[in-house]
Amino acid sequence: MTPKISELFEVDIEEFQRDLQALDYEIREFEEILKSNNYLETEISTEMYHLRDLMTMIKLMYELIETKAERYRPNNRAIHEFLRTLEDYLKKLEMILSGRIWYNSKYTPRYIPNGIYVDLEASRGYIKDIENILRSAIRRSVFI
Repeated sequence: MTPKISELFEVDIEEFQRDLQALDYEIREFEEILKSNNYLETEISTEMYHLRDLMTMIKLMYELIETKAERYRPNNRAIHEFLRTLEDYLKKLEMILSGRIWYNSKYTPRYIPNGIYVDLEASRGYIKDIENILRSAIRRSVFI
């Protein structure tokens, strides 16, 4: 990666970025399935489970980064501010993926053909925001 990340965080940050990109890709694939208007209910359920699994992986990577920051960089204010900001965005993203999309697909009639696109686009927006925040933190050498 870049020399602006210490070896302590390098692998975790790279994995976090890969998981974010995988989630973004999966959301795009989900949108393509929906646009085809030729899908089975099982395909929709499978895609939603996959989105939830990817979100779980992202949260686990966040927790690993947070644990390392608390243990090895307890006085680094910049990294802890970054982690608080990141946590807020991750909570919003999780609320859309696990809350709105999951709940509405099960309990709101006509949500899949009408309302899911807005929520999928909102989640992609949060992913882009998280990526931008992460790039900014790397440029500012927060992970040194």
